[in-house]
Amino acid sequence: MKRPGEADMLDRLLNYRHIEILKEGPRVLFRPLLANDAEKLVDLLSRVSPEDKEYFRFDISTPESIMQWCKNINYSRTFPLIALVNERIVGLSTLFVGENYTRHIAWIHIYLDKEFRRRGIGTAMIRSQIDIARMMGLQQVIAEVAVTQPKVIRAFEEMGFKLEYQHRDYFITHDGETYDMAVLVMYLADHRGEF
Repeated sequence: MKRPGEADMLDRLLNYRHIEILKEGPRVLFRPLLANDAEKLVDLLSRVSPEDKEYFRFDISTPESIMQWCKNINYSRTFPLIALVNERIVGLSTLFVGENYTRHIAWIHIYLDKEFRRRGIGTAMIRSQIDIARMMGLQQVIAEVAVTQPKVIRAFEEMGFKLEYQHRDYFITHDGETYDMAVLVMYLADHRGEF
C-alpha cells in the first residue's frame, strides 16, 4: 500500500532532469533510468571491468539480467539515475532505500565509464542523488567505499559526507580477499535525540 502523496512524489522523481555543462565541453543530462533504457545500460555495463563488477548490488553478468533489472525497478525502493552524453549512458548512480526501521536511509552506489571519470560527472551525479533523496524525504545517505580507494573517500568527504567508521573485512572479492570498507554518511536531517 502506498503512503499518501507517494504517487505524486514518484511522478515528480520520474520527471527529474538536471543538465551540467562540463568545463571541457560535453553537456551531461541526468535523469532517471527507464525500462526503455535497458539496451543502452547493457552497453555501458558490458564494459565494466571484472574488479568493478564486484561492487554492484545487482547482477550485471549477462545482458538478460541487466534488462530484467531495468524492467522490474521499484522506484520507491531503488532509484537509478543515469548520466547521458549525446544519448549515450556514461554513468549510473543508484539509491537503495532501506525498509522498515531503515526506511529513512538510502545507500548510494555510483559507476562511471572509465572514459568519463575525473571530469566532475560523478560529483554532479551524487549531488543530484542527494537532491532526490531530499525529495523522497530521506534523512541519511550512506556511501560504502573500499579503503583501497582513498580518492573516492576524499571526494565524498568534500561533498559533506562524514566518515562514521571503517568496517573491517566487510568486502570480499570473488577470489576470497577481504577489504575494509569506509562507511560515510550525509545527514539530511538533524535529530538531537532529546528525551
